[in-house]
Amino acid sequence: MDHWRLKFGKIEPSVWNHGNEFRKMIVEGVEMYVVNMGVEKFTPENLSEAFEQVYPAAKRLDERGVDCIIAGGSPIFALKGAKGEDELLDRINAEIRAPITTNLKSHVDAMKAVGAKSIIAVTPYPKERNEERVKYLKDRGLEVVALAGINRSGPGDIDGVSSSTAYRAAVELAKESEGYDAIYISCPQWESASFIEVLEQDTGVPVIGDAQAQVWKAYQLGGISPKVEGYGQLFDTL
Repeated sequence: MDHWRLKFGKIEPSVWNHGNEFRKMIVEGVEMYVVNMGVEKFTPENLSEAFEQVYPAAKRLDERGVDCIIAGGSPIFALKGAKGEDELLDRINAEIRAPITTNLKSHVDAMKAVGAKSIIAVTPYPKERNEERVKYLKDRGLEVVALAGINRSGPGDIDGVSSSTAYRAAVELAKESEGYDAIYISCPQWESASFIEVLEQDTGVPVIGDAQAQVWKAYQLGGISPKVEGYGQLFDTL
């Protein structure tokens, strides 16, 4: 494997079928190492089970010598809230060598990096999971002006939903909303990376996508500043 520049550890919530979404933004010399937690439904029970698996998964990746770790599955961390997420990360970071964060916290860091304070959001998640996300973002200092979701019950239900669905939902929400300074698109299964730059041109505001924010954060944690073009303003902040 070609990882002379960065070994990027990924903890994925479910069967991983969206590697290409990440690889679009992975530069030469960077390789991903992925472990899976087996989330099938966005129920509190299933998400709580996955939350307990983050620690052992991080230990496994650390033992493989990765340089940094991003724990995916934003509904998991939204359910537990900012406090629960921070407690987990503090515990893991105290015990392993590689720095770890979550994809949800990466989203927040990315939004703040582009100067966002008030956002509109598009997700594939059900109402309860979206309500938890709005509270989480508020606790992290971000106001959600408006949110649109398509109410999918689990990762398998998002398979086959085209990236055009996310793009059109974001455009419609942008037209209907006021007082926002960024657009946030959650879930890498929607493959938003391919249209982020176009959406920024169409709306005039920065766009934060799920995989985009994770790759950006991995580069930041890994201490590298590669030139990544065509995937939004966020990479200009490295």
